[in-house]
Amino acid sequence: MIHEQERAKYKRMWDQPEYRGFSPAEQIVGIAHSMFKKYGSIGTLIDFGSGTGRASWRFHDLGHEVTMVDFAPNAVEVEGIDFIDSCLWHLPSYLKAQNGFCSDVMEHIPTEMVSLTLDCIHHATTDLMLFQIALTPDSCGQLIGETLHLTLWTESQWRKELNTRWTELHTETNGYNLLYLGRSNH
Repeated sequence: MIHEQERAKYKRMWDQPEYRGFSPAEQIVGIAHSMFKKYGSIGTLIDFGSGTGRASWRFHDLGHEVTMVDFAPNAVEVEGIDFIDSCLWHLPSYLKAQNGFCSDVMEHIPTEMVSLTLDCIHHATTDLMLFQIALTPDSCGQLIGETLHLTLWTESQWRKELNTRWTELHTETNGYNLLYLGRSNH
């Protein structure tokens, strides 16, 4: 089962101290918070693929009511924020929040599971969704002899897929990452 294979891979990955050293999500919390604020949406937030939880903690400090979701509980470093142990393409149906945040995660999703993952994220968020998606191969997977970035799509491929679920409010790219903010089209 692909879910269990991926879970086992990331449990091994999070046991690597080098993998914990840098959090792309933590680096863009200020940008994400400003965008949520600009579009009038500060409230409940789900951090999809929360990893260590450092980004979740920063959102919490900025006034968001945060729920972390990840399928590798050994990744989590923070306490005091709700955590749900779940695969993103099998999210619990009760999971709901006003906003969502997903940084450095979608490129890790097996390509055949991307559409279902996006459907689940879309179902769980009622207003704004911010994605940061890497467009290049990973370098950390070599620590355990695995490839981590399984879905390497172009900016236009990602935007096309995202725009079927969200109304695009903002996008930018630097050639390495796509930053996308959308409003749910429920």
